[in-house]
Amino acid sequence: MARGDIDITLAGRSYSLRPTFGAAREIERRTDLALAELCQVHGAGRLKYEEAAVIIWAGAEAAGERFDMGDVGEAVFMVRLTDAALREAIGIFLLALLWSPETARKKWLEETGAAAPTG
Repeated sequence: MARGDIDITLAGRSYSLRPTFGAAREIERRTDLALAELCQVHGAGRLKYEEAAVIIWAGAEAAGERFDMGDVGEAVFMVRLTDAALREAIGIFLLALLWSPETARKKWLEETGAAAPTG
């Protein structure tokens, strides 16, 4: 893991999500939501599959991964949005786009009551 990357596993393969300005811009453009709004949507358990795919795709692209967003969406669907590890990775990544990675992990713990961050 480098530069504050957040690790995520989809369809048995590990990826890194890198919080960059480019990823933030792409996520906001494709979802038509501000990052703070996406954090609220995610926290309320109302994140759509398409939004999750965009978030993961943009973060992975920023980390140098290259793949089709449709494939990401399919992988997210196979895992399901209710998967705890997937929710944690998306949540920490969204927070890392708004705050430093260290602060993002602390905020995730505070907001979810999780025992310890993974990845």
